[in-house]
Amino acid sequence: MEPGERTVIWHLYFASKLGLAAQDLLHLQVWLNFPLALIAYWPLPRRRWRLARALLAWPAALALVLHEAGIGLSGRLLLQLGQLSGFSSGYALELGLRLLDVHALPALVVLLLTCLWLNRWLRLDVLLCLALLTLPLSNVLQRVVEAGASEVEARTAAPGGPAMDPQAKVRDFWQGEQQRSYPFAPGRQPPFDVVLLHVCSLSWDDLDALGLGGRDVFGRFDLVFDQFNSVTSYSGPSMLRLMRANCGQMPHDTLYKPAPDRCGLLQQLHLAGYQVQAYLNHDGQFDGFAEALQGETTVRIQTPVRWPGTPAAMKAFDGSPIAGDHAALTAWRTSLSASAPPQALYYNTVTLHDGNRVPDAPALDMMDSYRQRLEVLLHDIDRFIGDIERSGRPTLVVLMPEHGAALRKGAQHIAGLRETPWPEITRVPVAVKLIGLDAQRPADLVHPIRVSGPTSYLSFAALLTDLMAQSDPWQVLRAAPQALPRVAFVSDNGETLVTLDEKAMWLRTASSGWQHLSQPEAPAPRTHREEP
Repeated sequence: MEPGERTVIWHLYFASKLGLAAQDLLHLQVWLNFPLALIAYWPLPRRRWRLARALLAWPAALALVLHEAGIGLSGRLLLQLGQLSGFSSGYALELGLRLLDVHALPALVVLLLTCLWLNRWLRLDVLLCLALLTLPLSNVLQRVVEAGASEVEARTAAPGGPAMDPQAKVRDFWQGEQQRSYPFAPGRQPPFDVVLLHVCSLSWDDLDALGLGGRDVFGRFDLVFDQFNSVTSYSGPSMLRLMRANCGQMPHDTLYKPAPDRCGLLQQLHLAGYQVQAYLNHDGQFDGFAEALQGETTVRIQTPVRWPGTPAAMKAFDGSPIAGDHAALTAWRTSLSASAPPQALYYNTVTLHDGNRVPDAPALDMMDSYRQRLEVLLHDIDRFIGDIERSGRPTLVVLMPEHGAALRKGAQHIAGLRETPWPEITRVPVAVKLIGLDAQRPADLVHPIRVSGPTSYLSFAALLTDLMAQSDPWQVLRAAPQALPRVAFVSDNGETLVTLDEKAMWLRTASSGWQHLSQPEAPAPRTHREEP
């Protein structure tokens, strides 16, 4: 093989990864990269052999860099890739372009030109292989230094303090969660309707990306959870977790097994005296969402987007129609008679899902399109709350996002890619609104009340249990920041799991086991206006 331009692309590949690893942006696997480098650089005399090597080596190189970037080719990601045929051509192209970081292109061009120039005078293949071989030595030295620091820390720690073992921590967490449940008490007339607005793709980090993190976009609500963990970064598992909110957090694989009756949210609401309904503003076909929901309830799932005379507000990423949220919620509300028994509605909306397109609207990038659709969604919810207030029907409205949109690129993920349940994707804004109750809201009660501790679905179930059991719901909300059960942060997509505390964040993947990552930043304090 000639030493010139034919191998320069491999020079660029390995040099880029070494640079990213030096900045701690890539977990370089030397024991995989060095054999790949030998295969890539080994001289082959025949053209067909070199072609065969390229056909085999480059897919392996791509899979390796995805793995090192924390984007493992898990079964979930492969399933999503297998569904690309259902995406619109425009959305598929947009996803491809996101893999390219425009800001990194100048650096790549400079690096490429440097490799071309140096390759005329030096054996870059040899130098890069040597650089890969020296990494283990530097890693050993770093581990020695870290071990010394850990020993000093252990000596100064409180006597008997256990070392951090993420696997043991998660195992203890799941065992403790198995003991916790909040079933609803039957026999009492429910004091209000319950409306669960399950919103796809909305996190605190998404709001921060839009510059809305310091504004109270949920000012009309009475209580807001600041650190609610949705646990997963995908819609189907999020729905299953909400459907089983009355029990403690379960491992991902357990979601697809029958759950005890005390865990089922809709079953518990039915036993508590509610007439349960389920509405979607989409057809529910993608990823088998409606089928999975049907397995959690015996009620018929309504899809207003399929009803005659219901216009589509936008098209989904796969070209299917999406109904406007106010129109879909109004269809449910107007179906009720004044004497209807207490209602419990599960409503799922994909208005904010990545790739949706509004008809006759100008083509927008990901951020601007999301901002526009978020404004529409919040306006529709605001109108819906106003409709209920005018009706006078006592109602508890809960806005609960499924997961975030990964709206902006993070240090360890690509914008829009939710394969790993990072905290910025699973920390979501959950908000509660009480309407039309007999008890008057105390004048000294702050608005909205903030629940700042780590919470999840069990915390919501505990809140709902207390609101249904107590005669004065405002006292329940007043006590909520201290009284609601805390849930440690463990996010779980099955093959990938993230856990953190105030000192460390750990990532577990199917291929690499546990990785200790940089200490997570604490959620930034949010400033909100208070209203009387």
